[in-house]
Amino acid sequence: MKKIIACVLMVVIAVATLCVFVGCTNKDEEAVPAITGITAKVASDANYKVGSAFDSKYITVTASLDNKTTKVVSTTAAISYDLSDIKLDADGNFTEEGEFTMDVTYSDWTTQVKVKVKAA
Repeated sequence: MKKIIACVLMVVIAVATLCVFVGCTNKDEEAVPAITGITAKVASDANYKVGSAFDSKYITVTASLDNKTTKVVSTTAAISYDLSDIKLDADGNFTEEGEFTMDVTYSDWTTQVKVKVKAA
């Protein structure tokens, strides 16, 4: 009889312990919003000229999130720029004036931005 009571007690303790671990949630923890798209914008003070180097500091990338907010991407190392349509020399300097379309990628999202290059 003592063995049965001990077994039942052990099962009750095990189930209670399991319920405590399974039932624990951190209600203060927020879900990380997911990205639903990105936009890119060239600053109005960007001064791209023939002979000058491409500088990404003039481009702002903003992520749209599933919680209906937006956030400027501050991790610039995670942003990539497709410069293949822009006329650059081997040193990364603009060789031609005009308006060029450039792909900007962050995470799994890509958008396009127009880059205006003025004469020297």
